[in-house]
Amino acid sequence: MFREKLSDIEVRDIRNERIDTIRTDMPVYDIVSFTFALIDELPESNIYSCYGNYRLWEMAVKKIGTDALIHNKKEYICNVYKIRSRILYDTRIDSKTDILTNNIFKPNGITYYWIDSKDQLLVKAKYKRFPFSIFMYLENIEVH
Repeated sequence: MFREKLSDIEVRDIRNERIDTIRTDMPVYDIVSFTFALIDELPESNIYSCYGNYRLWEMAVKKIGTDALIHNKKEYICNVYKIRSRILYDTRIDSKTDILTNNIFKPNGITYYWIDSKDQLLVKAKYKRFPFSIFMYLENIEVH
């Protein structure tokens, strides 16, 4: 089995002059590169590590089926993914500035992605929130 070399992420809280180090032997993504990795790989299941908001997150991804999605009069045959997010390591540095927390992913949260199996595009996402869920749809794409 191939093992990645050990990586360190140095985290700095400039306001409080605090430094912490996150050590991992897994590839680490931000939310955008995680999404692109998932779209590129289209796995049946996988676990990804993401860094965001001073935390290391585990994204447990599982394909739960396919769905015909009609949006803007176009049909997409999509792979549907359930993503469970949990915090692997929390530096305890306070920040509300990153999209990995308080918006898209949250501790012990569930997110769903609909990825078009033909063009491999994220066409819909559902973020379970209280008191209602948030849906996001791809409206337009331009290729230059």
